[in-house]
Amino acid sequence: MNESKENPFTPGAGLKPPYLGGRDAVIDKMFRRSLDRTLQGCPSPKDIVIYGPRGVGKTCLISVVEDTLKSMHETQPTRIKNRIRVVPLTAGDLRSEADIEIQLISLFGQSFWKKFIPEKAEINLLPLSVLYERKTTPFSQVREEFAKRSQRTPVVITIDEAHTLNPEIFTAISNHSAMIRKAGGALTVIFSGKPHLLYMASDSGASFGDRFEKLDIALLDAKATIDVIRIPFSKHGIDVDEEVLTNIANDTQGYPHFAQIWGERLWEQCRKTGRSRIRSSDYTGAFDEVREERKLLYGSRYRLWKGRDEALLQRINERLRALNTLPSETGVKSIIKEELIGQGRDADTFDEVFDKMIESDYVWQPQGQDAMSFSLPSFVSHIAEIGSQA
Repeated sequence: MNESKENPFTPGAGLKPPYLGGRDAVIDKMFRRSLDRTLQGCPSPKDIVIYGPRGVGKTCLISVVEDTLKSMHETQPTRIKNRIRVVPLTAGDLRSEADIEIQLISLFGQSFWKKFIPEKAEINLLPLSVLYERKTTPFSQVREEFAKRSQRTPVVITIDEAHTLNPEIFTAISNHSAMIRKAGGALTVIFSGKPHLLYMASDSGASFGDRFEKLDIALLDAKATIDVIRIPFSKHGIDVDEEVLTNIANDTQGYPHFAQIWGERLWEQCRKTGRSRIRSSDYTGAFDEVREERKLLYGSRYRLWKGRDEALLQRINERLRALNTLPSETGVKSIIKEELIGQGRDADTFDEVFDKMIESDYVWQPQGQDAMSFSLPSFVSHIAEIGSQA
């Protein structure tokens, strides 16, 4: 192996992996159900919400979609007539409704911007101040102009970490997007965030079920996990033993972040030995480092549960692990209430505990399922291990 080659695996948060496995079906749905119409200069029926536990690859997926959109005019000219404007944002870019308006106004350049900036401005240096007369243009006119221009230059806005948006801002973005599409605009907004995004959206008052195409991002199956490891190595002329690939698939339990950690560590093993084949001995040599990485990751999530909440989580975890199938959200909340009462605490705080379970990636509810699911099964095992040592 050439030691000068840079390690292609990227276990950092939101970094694009060398190969995005197991997400073709989700990407296909995004284009088929919303983006294809936008790209043709037509209103899409709905904006898109992508949600899933931390570390399953939502940000990576968005990056791949953004790159695909940016290149489509050149790579598929018969399909896409006009250039596409792709606007990647994060929740931090949208702290107020004024931020939303500025983002929309600035999209089409100076000629569009000039229509809505103040007509008159005066600068008084003593004392330093700025006086101006605002234009009285209603923002509905901005939306109408945006709709016209987007028909010629379709717009796709991505908002990462959308679950951290203020609910009122989420509602405002949703309303502006819906009104632009109603006026004929070719715009799709893609919201991406943790499962809490669904609850936040419902609380915001937006008509969630009608306005969004909801796509959940779950754990990878064994084949996709193996491809995430095998394909990047094969591109560099390195073979991986089938036994190693099977062991990694079992160890990661479909969690993409752990697959990247394994890839990074095995790459380093390969660099040290200089071999172009990864064997069981390489897997064994990297195992302890990967286990420590996992403990650090889960330690940060477990620290969300302090004091009485730690004991509460242990009791809830014990009860849920004993079930063959997890109950519905209502059933999980009933268990929380019972355990709160058992601790002599106010059972009415069950919603706060449930929110913490979602936030710490303990449970979530994949689309189309009545029952909840463990977000990361190995985190559940980690909690049980801590409980057995107490």
